[in-house]
Amino acid sequence: MISRRTMLSATALAPAAALVGCAGSGGLASAVSDINLVIQGLAKVIPGLQGAGVALPGGVSWAQLQTWLADAQAAATAVASGTTGTTAGQQFLSAAESILGVLASIPLIPRPWNAVVGAAAVLLPIIAAALGGATPPSAVKLMARVPSMTVAEARAILAAQK
Repeated sequence: MISRRTMLSATALAPAAALVGCAGSGGLASAVSDINLVIQGLAKVIPGLQGAGVALPGGVSWAQLQTWLADAQAAATAVASGTTGTTAGQQFLSAAESILGVLASIPLIPRPWNAVVGAAAVLLPIIAAALGGATPPSAVKLMARVPSMTVAEARAILAAQK
């Protein structure tokens, strides 16, 4: 007999599996472009949420989020240069998971930041697949908040965050 927990966890992973299978798997160049879009979006979200007075859960500080963002940016540079390969990719995914994990625990992310966070979550499984990593759990949780967002829409939302 299948437990309710098993069914719910399988259902939660379905959007991530669907995204990885369909859109924009253009290899490393596409992954680097998507990584840069995610970083660009998160670089706007973090100070935007801080300025809006959003409280962070669990004793995490805004400075810690900025540190994780800097780690993600450094890893993205290494991925783009191709010198450190999988290690840099895993470092990016780890930093992005840390940031999105905190953001996923915020009950209500105000507009317009909710769409930007959702867009980053939509792209993360595609990036993870291109880098040979697993989809971060926080991305799955956040994608549930934007179930109808396409990869093209996610890229457009993040590209608008210049």
